[in-house]
Amino acid sequence: MSKSLAEQYYLKALDNYPFELENAMESLEYALSYDSAHAGALHTMGCLYMDVLSDYKTALKYLKSAFTSNPKSLKIGLDLLFCLTNTRHFEEAQKLVTYLHSFNREGVGGIYTAEGLLHEYMHDYSKSIAKYKLAKKESYNNSYNSWLDGELARVKKKLKKSKTKKKKKESKKLYSEVTYYFSR
Repeated sequence: MSKSLAEQYYLKALDNYPFELENAMESLEYALSYDSAHAGALHTMGCLYMDVLSDYKTALKYLKSAFTSNPKSLKIGLDLLFCLTNTRHFEEAQKLVTYLHSFNREGVGGIYTAEGLLHEYMHDYSKSIAKYKLAKKESYNNSYNSWLDGELARVKKKLKKSKTKKKKKESKKLYSEVTYYFSR
């Protein structure tokens, strides 16, 4: 069974990624020149731009194309969700979460984890904690559970800090209102 040239170059890129980035990128470009809708090559190129080059705008372009080519891929969907979250495209990210939940049952823990991060970026720490807890229920790996514990601890600190700030702000407002009332 022979593989297409696009597939051959894609496999070559995977062999080089992430250690020989120049060769990986060159192979991905060749793969995409033979098949511009190759989901794997588009996804890997998007990850390269996102993870290595921190060029989220370009990464978003590749990841959206990859997801269009393979809309049932949880891996591509989660990477796209992460990129949308990092670029603060929250509304689009929430739509993607809804879509991913609609057909994915086996990867629900990963979706909850990504959702937790999305809510954290949106400063909705209570929802973030709830999503991380759901992810923890779906986790069957000790190291992933430990990592989730760290995420939960970080978000809980942020929640506590935001509540403290809110109380101080309310206290200052009340103090200024009382001061104003008595100064008349």
